[in-house]
Amino acid sequence: MAAFSLTALGLLLAAFALPRFLTISLASLGLVVGLAGVVATWDNWQIKDGICLALGGGGNGVLLLLALFGPSWLNNRWGRDFVVPEADLNVQMMVSRDNTSDVKELAGGDRVDAEINAIRQGDFLIRVESAVVDRVLDKGQPVLLITLHLANVGQLHAVTYHGQASGEHLAVARDSRGKELQRRELGEQAKKAGQLSTVSVLPTHEVKDLLVFEPPWSGTAHVEVDLPAAAWGRTGVCKFIIPQTAIVHKKRSK
Repeated sequence: MAAFSLTALGLLLAAFALPRFLTISLASLGLVVGLAGVVATWDNWQIKDGICLALGGGGNGVLLLLALFGPSWLNNRWGRDFVVPEADLNVQMMVSRDNTSDVKELAGGDRVDAEINAIRQGDFLIRVESAVVDRVLDKGQPVLLITLHLANVGQLHAVTYHGQASGEHLAVARDSRGKELQRRELGEQAKKAGQLSTVSVLPTHEVKDLLVFEPPWSGTAHVEVDLPAAAWGRTGVCKFIIPQTAIVHKKRSK
């Protein structure tokens, strides 16, 4: 009877969705009590003892198994009582430019066509917004201006982004011959031109940053851009390829 009472109490606790370890503890205790009853009556075993064992010890055994391996059978909230594995924030995913669909997980050497796709690393989305050969603030010689769209698509944590004006984790660009394009420093014009220093990107917010390089040679088939993920606190390098057809050359009248 004591074992049966422990079974009933364990079921009652499960019904009220109290912590699962309480039901596990009561079921375990009930199983021990039931086995102790078998030992105590073994020399004078009767049919009623078998019935009590089935109701008491057996009930606790079933309750214990359900609580351990099928908690949702006892309480559907317990079915969600498990540890969610932490997502690897360094994994790079190629996604659609609006981040509505995943395409594939990127390997180390994969490049993403900036005209078609974006890269999401953890909860940070990186997209090439545009590539233009133009003057900066209508001054100086034409340069290659690459605008990045950066968005925190998470809901919980802000992301610290070290922009190109900060001088940390600088981007690298190459033409189709493999020649590295020289960066152009904007100095005091950086902020006005659209280059960021170090900013905190809040959840669901977005920013834009500007990469400035010498123009690629006229015959280049594409421009490759490497963005160190350390700029937003991750590891690895996000690699884009910008086709020549996506690079706009501004024509200005004299």
